Amino acid sequence: MREVYVKILGLLDGMDVMIKAVARQDYMTVINHINWLSATLSKVLSEVLAGKEYFAQSGLEINEEYVMGMLTSLMDCLESEDYVLYCDLLRLQVTPLLIDFQNGIRFVEGDNVLSDKEIDLFAQNLGKLKDRDPILYEALCNADRLWKESDYYGTKYQIEPTTVGAWTMSVVRGGKTYYLNSNYNPYEEARLFADYYYDVEKEDYLIYGLGLGYHAEALTKKDRNARITIFESDITVIRKLFETRRMDWFWNCPNMRIVYDKDYSAFGAAMAKMGDSVLIIHRPSLMHVVNPKVKQKMEDYVIRDNSVRVYDEIFAQNSRVNFRYCDGYVDELREEFEGKQVIIVAAGPSLGKNIHLLKKKPEHTVILAVGAVFRKLVEQGVDVDYVIITDPKQVTVSQIKGLEDQKVPMLLLSTAILDIAKLYQGKKYLVCQEGYDRAEQYAKEHHYHLYHTGGSVATTALDIAIQFKAFRIVFVGLDLAFTGNQMHVSGGGEQGGFADLESMIEVSAIGGGVVYTSRPFDACRRWMEKRVKEADVTMPVYDATEGGAAKQGMIVSRLEELITKPLH
Repeated sequence: MREVYVKILGLLDGMDVMIKAVARQDYMTVINHINWLSATLSKVLSEVLAGKEYFAQSGLEINEEYVMGMLTSLMDCLESEDYVLYCDLLRLQVTPLLIDFQNGIRFVEGDNVLSDKEIDLFAQNLGKLKDRDPILYEALCNADRLWKESDYYGTKYQIEPTTVGAWTMSVVRGGKTYYLNSNYNPYEEARLFADYYYDVEKEDYLIYGLGLGYHAEALTKKDRNARITIFESDITVIRKLFETRRMDWFWNCPNMRIVYDKDYSAFGAAMAKMGDSVLIIHRPSLMHVVNPKVKQKMEDYVIRDNSVRVYDEIFAQNSRVNFRYCDGYVDELREEFEGKQVIIVAAGPSLGKNIHLLKKKPEHTVILAVGAVFRKLVEQGVDVDYVIITDPKQVTVSQIKGLEDQKVPMLLLSTAILDIAKLYQGKKYLVCQEGYDRAEQYAKEHHYHLYHTGGSVATTALDIAIQFKAFRIVFVGLDLAFTGNQMHVSGGGEQGGFADLESMIEVSAIGGGVVYTSRPFDACRRWMEKRVKEADVTMPVYDATEGGAAKQGMIVSRLEELITKPLH
């Protein structure tokens, strides 16, 4: 029954392709696929019916009448070209039945049913590797020694069959288990991965994380000419792949390399000069990274990259409208900021401690408020000079609800939610950011400067104040932490409470001790720490937040001491 098991595995994978093709209305794939799928399914079911006694050993009773009725229904769908119902039957009836067959075969044959006992797969794969990649070959020949010398020594590895019958791998370290590939259908998971990251305009892909290689295999099927380099820091993960899977997808793709990168240096160098390459971090493999600093950098990249990918369509829609509706460009305001004290008002919970002091704004001071605190400042009677909004999400519109007729000038990032540019009646100044193609092109065409966003509205405000050569920069409400278990100042137009601290991380707090923060908040903090150390930061940057996370490079002070401090 091993051959039947392999056929069912292929069938389940092929059915998934069919179901998704019908959903996309990709009928070219349906037409090219349907005859093979129908014929293979009929053959497999016939073989299973002929082996009813075999499956009875596992306690599985096969109802021949049900199976034949299911086949008849499928044929009726094909005859009437009702592919929607055909796929519903595949999903609801055929898939559960085939999975039952796989479980029955594994019960009788054991979990190693996919293994060919007559072939030493590792030796076979290693023999093919010797001429193709002598460096990796040498590493695999010394895999045991390299593993014992690595930070992964002591990790446990488990190769096991998935629900559909393919192999997956789990690792156990520190009492925690991580799966490096799907435990249900790694082929389906890999196709989704490839669809998400594939860019028809790109040829080079740099991937950290190997697992059992399904995601790399799926990319080769998208583009067999793509140049794919996979970096992996755990030699045993590479070895398990060569021991477990037939790797025709690798041997047939001469542009694919697997790099044993024990200290992450090769991947780091690739990141530094990635150029026009697509850089991908395989999320399950990221969970297996043992170096905390490297893991943090990778997590930061994943957050940034995911944000861009998730919001790509929204960014395009927003920027199209913002380009049209903004009245001017932020460069026009340089003289309004240059040589002045710029107070950037963020919406952290500590703002409540000193917001009243902002009413005493002296001459030569500019108050630049984030959108989330605009309403509260207006209610407090604070004379706000500018508001800045960068968030692309629809919920951000609530920040100006009821304030649409305010005349405070607003700075809008090119990708900020488009409704604000349409609704807000005050003057609106566009801000184009570095790293977003449409904004860069627009700025180039109009000879505008580009600004760094750093991932948040506060970081964008900081970069603008720096580039505009403020005399000094003062932050208030910049907690970047859950001070008092609160995310934002009350009444600031945002959700204030946050009860679950289990997923948070601890960072040093202003005044000593620690405070909880999220990874996005922490990424913004570290971005700011790096930004204020750059050569163009010739002005002092103060943190007058009176709470929250400590930020290296910022001078901690009280707002009441700064707000009337002379400019000299």
